Amino acid sequence: MLGAGDALACSCIVDNQRSESQKVKAWYKEAIAVFYGEVTEVNRQEDSVTVKLMVSRSWKGTVKREMIIRTAQNSAMCGFNFETGKKYIVYAVGTDDNLRTNLCTRTSSSYKDAKHLNKIKKPKSFLRVSKLTTK
Repeated sequence: MLGAGDALACSCIVDNQRSESQKVKAWYKEAIAVFYGEVTEVNRQEDSVTVKLMVSRSWKGTVKREMIIRTAQNSAMCGFNFETGKKYIVYAVGTDDNLRTNLCTRTSSSYKDAKHLNKIKKPKSFLRVSKLTTK
């Protein structure tokens, strides 16, 4: 007779009792950094994924123009699926030198949280520097 092996799956608590604004405030408080940026690179390792983003706005934390964030390798381990070229609002947990996110945070490719975040704190903008040419 064959036995079934142990199965691991990601499970997030769904909060339907609070408004979107309240949920954003709660995750803002929980996160060490909150920022919006475009994915420029995704590197998959054996058990994790390292993602590089070019940040255009930040609301919280020690955020630089270029940020590195880590997540689990797949959604079964609560890994967030970042795609190169797409933009995300990232709610990062961990430490300044080891930022992480997962499916259970509010990290999203939707920009809808920005209106709530802007009410919590005015965002810091990272302007792109263009090369000047002289004639």
